[in-house]
Amino acid sequence: MRALASAIAARHDRTLESTIFGTSNPDNVAAMLATFVGGHLGIVDGLHFYRGGSGLVAGMHVVGIGDIVVKIHRRNAGEARLRASQRVQQHLADSGFPASRPVLAPTLIADGIATAETMICGEPVDGHDPAVRSETAACLHRFISVATPASQVDLSGSDLMMPTRRSGLWGDPHDVRFDFGATASGAEWIDRLAAEAQERLRTTTAAEVVAHFDWRVENLALRDGTIVGVYDWDSVGRAPEAVAVGQSSAQFSTDWTIGHSTLPTTEEMAAFVADYEVARGHGFTNEERAVVEAANLMVLAYCARCEHSDRLLHPELVSSENTWAELLRLRRGHPLGW
Repeated sequence: MRALASAIAARHDRTLESTIFGTSNPDNVAAMLATFVGGHLGIVDGLHFYRGGSGLVAGMHVVGIGDIVVKIHRRNAGEARLRASQRVQQHLADSGFPASRPVLAPTLIADGIATAETMICGEPVDGHDPAVRSETAACLHRFISVATPASQVDLSGSDLMMPTRRSGLWGDPHDVRFDFGATASGAEWIDRLAAEAQERLRTTTAAEVVAHFDWRVENLALRDGTIVGVYDWDSVGRAPEAVAVGQSSAQFSTDWTIGHSTLPTTEEMAAFVADYEVARGHGFTNEERAVVEAANLMVLAYCARCEHSDRLLHPELVSSENTWAELLRLRRGHPLGW
């Protein structure tokens, strides 16, 4: 498939392709992926997009099915956990929540795990728009409200953005390009703040909810100001509600297809929490707010740590403005104050 091979070739760093497929050759990767989809779903006769991050994602048109999104995860995503995430996804879709429907259960491909779902497209949005922020916060509350009571699935097995469950400070970075061990020098202040936040999170005894832990506009499809689709279902997990809200407040406006200009301000972070409280119908207690603060700080520290790794290993990818490190410094010692 020429279009797929060209899209793969356009990626600056194909380390993830090498990790999963054992080759970064665009023609070889395209052939393996097209053969897999053809064998499990149908003939691919169109490509909408192809990109990489924590996994490889391709939007395709498949004969007999229509437009779908195929995601190839690294093996550390866990086949059992991906199945559990799909059960949550299916439950939400059946409940009328704007969730795409799975069309392929987690299936091994080379040294990865593939999933597929129906494609839901949205319009470009500005995550800094207060109306978009309010809709994003309200939809997160709806997600939690619908998913938590009915979900008894085991969502353990991934500590990517779950600092309450990690045995160490960071766990495995979400993208293979980050190397925290090789870039530890100069990041001590970030690690210290992260450790303080993590310790606070581990002391909470609040009940866990089912939530999406990469809740940001890049993973949401909006039309006419309303969320009509949610992506990145491997980010579903369990944690206290305040953890989910704190993490989301640190990243809700981000869209890496646009860049660093989408990072939220500290004022916008506080406003997101306030919007969530409106949707919730009551405010967080002082104890819950302390957890929100810690979860927010933990995400900022993690993103600053990734940024620090890039600054040393991939400086061409680092912006000189609107950095995670700047946001972390602004938050250090200062509550959000919503």
